[in-house]
Amino acid sequence: MRTVYFVDDEFWLLTELRSIINWNEYGFEICGFNTVPFVAENEILQLKPDLVICDIYMDGMNGFELAQKVMSKDPDITFCFLSAYDKFEYAVTALKLGAVDYLTKPLKVKDLISVLGKVSSKETAPSASQLWQDILNGKEYNRESLKELLKNYFKGIEQS
Repeated sequence: MRTVYFVDDEFWLLTELRSIINWNEYGFEICGFNTVPFVAENEILQLKPDLVICDIYMDGMNGFELAQKVMSKDPDITFCFLSAYDKFEYAVTALKLGAVDYLTKPLKVKDLISVLGKVSSKETAPSASQLWQDILNGKEYNRESLKELLKNYFKGIEQS
């Protein structure tokens, strides 16, 4: 079973995330959650969840900073970002960080289930982070993977 960890400075959202779906039905179990990014950082590094669902705007440290800190120590931890703001720049930053997705609030169940599917099949596809690194460094990259990454991103924008 895969594990998921939640970080959001609004406790009500953490409560909603825990109950929005039957996590076990999708092969996930909740291993932790926190409203304080600094505390969450240590817990994430200890627990090593397969997926971290993280808000972007939080007091003290934003979600992008948290992801950078965690991934610099354990690049195998996958992030999905949540935000109340549907900004293109945020989605680009999320993709550059290798996030599996960028979701907007209010959270839609079908979008969350899609993220779980992406994480479950992650071993078979190149990571978004690796793909961006190859492109930015002028290396050969899998064009089909890039097309799929962009198609999924823009499909998400259209559905919002």
